[in-house]
Amino acid sequence: MKPLIALRRLPLALSAIALLILVSLLVAQPVKAAEPLPAHLLQGAMQALQPTDPPRQAPSQTPFETAEGREMTLESLDGRWRLVNLWATWCAPCREEMPALDRLAEAYSGTAFEVITIASGQQDASEIARFMEENAIRLLPRYQSPDSAIARDLGVLGLPTSVLLDPAGREVARLTGSADWFSAEARAVIDYLIARNASAPGR
Repeated sequence: MKPLIALRRLPLALSAIALLILVSLLVAQPVKAAEPLPAHLLQGAMQALQPTDPPRQAPSQTPFETAEGREMTLESLDGRWRLVNLWATWCAPCREEMPALDRLAEAYSGTAFEVITIASGQQDASEIARFMEENAIRLLPRYQSPDSAIARDLGVLGLPTSVLLDPAGREVARLTGSADWFSAEARAVIDYLIARNASAPGR
């Protein structure tokens, strides 16, 4: 009787071994990185946009502040594509590109994309408010990082710098210097990213 019982148990044992092999193969598969931006999108106003290949995790826990002094992190804004723009009130190129960023924020309001502007360095909230008013900026958030920690942790070397983050908080591209973010080329990049995310498996 004992050999017969052993034979009956053999299929179960083989099934368990097969399951273990399958799980080990799945775990061993590397996570496929997001495809870099196609070269045809990196032209005109977006010629200076540098894809981050492979994408890397942005500093999700580095704090910055709202205009009211409430602490926030990039992680708290996960879930949508984000253009994180680091700027300063004294920065002339920042002044040039802010209107385009504001128009971009308006055009993509309510979509899977948002513009996040963070003033980097020691700047009073009243200075930031005055800057926004003088340049007729209506929709951009007045976030600030007085200690420049978010710029430092993002590896920003100059202002302005704009970093594109995917919904999971990974950097996929960055542009150092000012740009026309409401140009047809910039909107083509954003539309491509939103469409790519929407067509991803499991969505």
